[in-house]
Amino acid sequence: MICLNSFATFEYNENSINELLLRLIDKYPLYFQEVERIRKIICLFKIKESDLITLIIESDHIDRQYRDSYYSYFSQKYSDFEHNCFRLAFFEGELKHTDFMLDISKIEKECFIGTIVLRPLNVGNIGHTLLNPHKLKITGYIQTCNFEVLICGRKLVISAFPYLSQDNETMTCAETSLFNLIQYYSEKYCEYRLLMPSEILKTLEESSYERVLPSPGVDDVCMAKVLLSAHLHPRLYSFDNENQEEFEDLFYTYVESGIPFILGLPQHAVICIGHSSVDFAISHH
Repeated sequence: MICLNSFATFEYNENSINELLLRLIDKYPLYFQEVERIRKIICLFKIKESDLITLIIESDHIDRQYRDSYYSYFSQKYSDFEHNCFRLAFFEGELKHTDFMLDISKIEKECFIGTIVLRPLNVGNIGHTLLNPHKLKITGYIQTCNFEVLICGRKLVISAFPYLSQDNETMTCAETSLFNLIQYYSEKYCEYRLLMPSEILKTLEESSYERVLPSPGVDDVCMAKVLLSAHLHPRLYSFDNENQEEFEDLFYTYVESGIPFILGLPQHAVICIGHSSVDFAISHH
């Protein structure tokens, strides 16, 4: 039986990953409802084939984002929802409980890959996720800030950009982008505070003529209002064929400035947090 803060070590290969996930699905089916997405995240780790990874499992994790959504929405539904989450913490190499009783600076700097929170939801199963981009098979320039996480009673710091999947009830892509962006600024700068999902919905409700739950989605103007309530002072820019070149220059300026921003796509909203690697060998004329 896998219990609170239990350790599991596995080889980094397809068979070991699949075997681990099958065991976890069997013991905790409520928290492993989007297994393929979890597997794809693990397969992004920049680890050599057959090297060891230590997984620390916290089976009764309190996640403040989910707990806020639970009390404002899920607890009032006719179906029963668990109020706790499930957290996975990944480290390079083989670690034991005793390693966290010693100096953890080396573990923090060299071994810590990140954490994945799993919510008891069949849509939006993957909750608050923090992954060190230097430990992933990605190249480029990504904006990050430092987050403190408590694992086995020890405080670890990880440099990451927060990720959270949408549940399509309390948070669509727009609310999810707003929450992640505001969380980034609140962690990086002391001048800003985090707005919880219920606070974001309350701001949206002030200008809405219908109930905001389940969420019908959020337009650009309402998203700007939420950012303004977080004291971020946003500005909206629109794209059309007539000002395409001007818009592209503006877009490039924002990306290179290192300021994360929300990009409104047709029927979707995402956060732009950087760009891929630059080929300096290419000559520009």
